[in-house]
Amino acid sequence: VFPMTRGAGLQNKVLEALRARRPVIASAICAASLPNENEHGVVVADGPEEIAKKLSAMVSDRRLLQGLVDRGAAYT
Repeated sequence: VFPMTRGAGLQNKVLEALRARRPVIASAICAASLPNENEHGVVVADGPEEIAKKLSAMVSDRRLLQGLVDRGAAYT
């Protein structure tokens, strides 16, 4: 989970996680640094409630989780 709002190297940290086949939830600001939004497999969520909701959906749906991991790995 990358709830970062600013800082250097955001896309590198996200790309490293995707390459390691880890599902990623990132803030909109963090995800905006990645081109081709529909292809990278990053789940975008802002704020603790939205992050918790999307994280819960990811861990309760194996197909969704695997699809995100596969898209993320293919993106990198």
